[in-house]
Amino acid sequence: MDFGTELKILGRDHEKSRISQLIDAADGSGPKVLVLTGEPGAGKSTLADWAAVQAVAHGRRVLRVRGCEGEKDLGFAGVHQLLSPVLTGVERLPSQQRDALRCVFGMDQADGSQVPDPLLIRLGVLTLLSDTATEQPLLIIVDDARWLDVGSLDVLAFVARRLEDEPAVMLLAARDEAVPVRFDRDFPHLTAGPLSRAAAGLLLDAQPHPPRGRVRSQILQQAAGNPLALIELTRAFAKDLGSRDTGSSGSLPLTARLEQIFAADLPTLPHATQRVLLLAAAAGTTQLSDVLHAAPDMGGRQIWRPAEQAGLVRVEGGQVRLGHPLVRSAVYQAASFA
Repeated sequence: MDFGTELKILGRDHEKSRISQLIDAADGSGPKVLVLTGEPGAGKSTLADWAAVQAVAHGRRVLRVRGCEGEKDLGFAGVHQLLSPVLTGVERLPSQQRDALRCVFGMDQADGSQVPDPLLIRLGVLTLLSDTATEQPLLIIVDDARWLDVGSLDVLAFVARRLEDEPAVMLLAARDEAVPVRFDRDFPHLTAGPLSRAAAGLLLDAQPHPPRGRVRSQILQQAAGNPLALIELTRAFAKDLGSRDTGSSGSLPLTARLEQIFAADLPTLPHATQRVLLLAAAAGTTQLSDVLHAAPDMGGRQIWRPAEQAGLVRVEGGQVRLGHPLVRSAVYQAASFA
């Protein structure tokens, strides 16, 4: 796996410092859990990759789980992924904990008539991780936490609250608006915010074909400090150097990857919510009254709530503000011609 390069994490000195402190806490003092948040494309996974490299370099073992949308409804799928490198240790657990884990992981021919006690499942995972950490200090990385199944999140939260006396630490990464409720207030948070304009400029200069002139300014403005957007927009422009048209929306066209990231939740929204989002994107106005005037049959503010819950917009003070400038482009570009 490519754990990322310094080019991809320019401008993240503060974040790397906090993560380094977390890694050090595996066999020292300090908070044992850190929740890393940020908007899509902010580089959370890249920072998690960097943390894994640093942890190994400092003699830690790394166990990692990455949430998957397709496995969100599979009970304990996330915990199984996390523990797969150390599952042989299940046999050394106290008998009740061993039997509970063997059951939920399908390691026994069970008839399903008896569901293991949830506490025994949690204790079994905690004991297995504790045993692993005793052999070698441990970094637990949880990425894309919003796609983890509920059972795994319950177990991980149980473990996180009991790491104080263990040679183990946990780094959990999630989108700003999608931090699991079990981790939203009990643990320290670190936000990977937008890059400064200077850092964004350095990131553009580090690309194989750095943009210049008006296009460079457009990329800096539209990306708004988002590392992935800076890279993807630059690549898209370099791919077709003959194209200088920013399109009827006044924005640079998004790559498929950016559209997928910033409009990923769009198809799941009610049709009426999708319509007012498109109106706001096309109009380019932040005045809520203007958008509702253009769609008088669309009701009031409640129509925006699904989009707010998805982190696409924020409605306050008579203004409707898109979560990121690229949301406007993604919504506009994802719409059909009709």
